[in-house]
Amino acid sequence: MFNIFSRFIFQKDSSSMQQECRRDLIKHILFEAQSSAIGNSLIETYKEEFRYIDENQILTEKEKVLAKKIINFNKDVENLLFEKGQKYKHEGCGRFGFTTLFCEHCARDCLINDFKNWTSGNPIVDRAIQNAQINCPIPRRVIEWVPYSDLNDIKFKTRGGFASIYTATWKKGYILSFDNDQKCFKRYGTENVILKRLENPNADEEFLNELYSSGFRVVALGGISKDPKTEDYFLVLDQYERDLSQFIRNKYTSLKWMNVYNLFWDISTALYRIHLSNLVHRDLHPGNVLQKFDGSWRISDLGFCNLARKEENHFYGNLPYCAPEVINNGEYTIKSDIYSIGMLMYEVVTGMPPFYDQRSEDLAINILCGIRPTIPKGIPESYLRLMCNCWKSNPEDRPNILHIVEYFYAKIKETMNNSNDVLVAIQNPPFNDGIAKSQLHEFKKFIIPGDATQGKN
Repeated sequence: MFNIFSRFIFQKDSSSMQQECRRDLIKHILFEAQSSAIGNSLIETYKEEFRYIDENQILTEKEKVLAKKIINFNKDVENLLFEKGQKYKHEGCGRFGFTTLFCEHCARDCLINDFKNWTSGNPIVDRAIQNAQINCPIPRRVIEWVPYSDLNDIKFKTRGGFASIYTATWKKGYILSFDNDQKCFKRYGTENVILKRLENPNADEEFLNELYSSGFRVVALGGISKDPKTEDYFLVLDQYERDLSQFIRNKYTSLKWMNVYNLFWDISTALYRIHLSNLVHRDLHPGNVLQKFDGSWRISDLGFCNLARKEENHFYGNLPYCAPEVINNGEYTIKSDIYSIGMLMYEVVTGMPPFYDQRSEDLAINILCGIRPTIPKGIPESYLRLMCNCWKSNPEDRPNILHIVEYFYAKIKETMNNSNDVLVAIQNPPFNDGIAKSQLHEFKKFIIPGDATQGKN
């Protein structure tokens, strides 16, 4: 909710501690407004959110204006995507639409008129991009075909399970606004981006449509490009500062509980939106949890694991974070994502990856037998209970994502009123450079026994 605007509002001075605190405050108050807003219709619900902001005694007037802009943007997006809100008559063209900050009809016309000016060379890719633009002509969410010549300073960064990651500069940059008077989109120039090279792409229309329809809920997808020499496709993504593994390595000894609660509130709200759309992430691990330069967190690679080479009796994933049912029969559900959340909770508070001390060839069997990471002393009881519930062997015994969102929001409110926030570090972790990566694993049918909450010492 808040991340959509924070990138543009706070990017000039994201290092300011005071600004970071105010940003988090606005984010939490927006969540309060959303949680408390009850109405019989979308219109009434958003009116309640605006009323909550107006009556708030903590935000400054400028912060209230920002908060209401964010609510307005979210309202426009929801109205347009689900066509369930009030229609408004746009002064410029006289047509009725669902948005107030810009005219979606004029924006859509602008995109359609530009179809003749670009092509990927692949009609399947062209059609998927065009459908995405027609369905969602929203600034900051418009997906484009990005000519490879528009990408400069391409440098290799790292390699994942099925994709190589590069940094680059995008000469044009993202579409960030629409000018209703001039009937054109506006950009703010060159931006640093991340390129994800898909080395084994199943570029079918079904996958691309899922990617474009869901990608905005996680790391912002600017578009897709193609290397003319190798013919590999690239996803053009928002740049990020670091992933969760790097964050833990750099910040573990100075990490406080408020940092942890904010981190998991960001992650769980992102996953909540994914699950609300009847989607499953399938490959949630620290390398796919990314911190933006404004301090916020996003989930990446939603659905990208579908690009992995599909083989019978195999599953794809990062084994320490894979739920037993995934290992046993390749069954991915929203509850397998919850299992992964539990493992992330473990890694953040211990500073160590789950099962860091176990041999990979034994790990799958141990997970199926109910073995879980060894739990050190010092973890708060409520956090420990939620973590262990997330990694229960029976998927039905795991909490749903809304319960996790509400837990971390409650902990944020509780900690905000406590000036004695303490450090998280409960041990000196033996950091290991051998970070596991997502890959294909063979599975066989096993009978999964009962739960065990932690490993054997």
